[in-house]
Amino acid sequence: MYQKWELGTVFIPDSIGYLLGTNFCGPLAYKVGRWRMAIGAMLLVAVSALMIPSVKTVRGLAVPHFGLGLGIGAVDAALVPLLASLVDSRHSANYAVVYALQQTAVSLAYSLGPMMGGELAHSIGFPGLMRCVGVVNLLFCPLLVFLSNTVKHEESEHVSATEVMNYSTTQKYNKFNNAEDSD
Repeated sequence: MYQKWELGTVFIPDSIGYLLGTNFCGPLAYKVGRWRMAIGAMLLVAVSALMIPSVKTVRGLAVPHFGLGLGIGAVDAALVPLLASLVDSRHSANYAVVYALQQTAVSLAYSLGPMMGGELAHSIGFPGLMRCVGVVNLLFCPLLVFLSNTVKHEESEHVSATEVMNYSTTQKYNKFNNAEDSD
């Protein structure tokens, strides 16, 4: 049997993976495409969740738990800025509401997840629950492909709108500067 401190150390790789994912996957997501990073991260979460039931030792949990943390961190690093850019292109750049909704969803997940997960683990067993989590993440990945089409369309509109805005702003400042020069 394992000691209590050993069971608590199982979650250290999650934290390290999340720290690395949120800090280093953002710039990478910008380069390769945020939706691509999100798909890769969701696949990593799915594979990691599917690996957990087959692990036989506490030390063996380090790799799948690191994968879970890294994947969740990479999803955060990819989708939160993507959400902001979608709001920026479609609405009046009200970021406070967007981030409040995102944080509310995370808080709901942290509060409802353990309650529902506990009941599901009791009814179908922990290995079955982890397999369900893995399959749900796999099924969610194709939905992110639809996001790619929206992002490409929004980015092309956003670039053209930005160019127009920069041009009109430049013209206003040039008129203002020229008016001062004539005095």
